[in-house]
Amino acid sequence: MIVTIELIFLLFFLMFLSLRTFDPAADATEKPMDLMMLTAVTGA
Repeated sequence: MIVTIELIFLLFFLMFLSLRTFDPAADATEKPMDLMMLTAVTGA
């Protein structure tokens, strides 16, 4: 039972991941702020 649920989760996760590869834009929610923080940390 648990293995079945994990496989279903993995399937949906991989589907979502494949969809995100076609549109990885940083233009929604908090992504611009996250990008700013990553830039600040890696530049420090």
